[in-house]
Amino acid sequence: MRTLSLLLISWAAGLAAYWVALSTLRGEVLSLNNWVVIGCITLVAWLVSAVLVIVPILRLLLSRHGDSPGTGLPALAGAGLAIVPLWLNIWYWYGWQPRHLLVGEAGFLGVLYATSGMLLGLSLARYAPGRSRGRH
Repeated sequence: MRTLSLLLISWAAGLAAYWVALSTLRGEVLSLNNWVVIGCITLVAWLVSAVLVIVPILRLLLSRHGDSPGTGLPALAGAGLAIVPLWLNIWYWYGWQPRHLLVGEAGFLGVLYATSGMLLGLSLARYAPGRSRGRH
């Protein structure tokens, strides 16, 4: 249950970062209907990729480096693994071509998923087994 909560919280933070980037860089204000569509698609892509790829890799990374006090590596790995849900989203909208990762929307989705992955990596590192509470 904790992992699901972490996944949802990290996705919501990523969606907020997406909104900030979109409104700041493009000056776009999206309708509620657009937010519902974007939210549903990004959440499904995030949950599928996080459960199948991102969380297992981060847990493996934490089990091998669990005694180190820094959380930079899981955060960096989480941000890097954001390519998985990003590619799922781009595939859904544009097709399965690597060049589609260069479309403008890919950058904004990259902000969403990199933020989500980084926060997830930090959160999993904080709650990793074997870490004492006094070192956080």
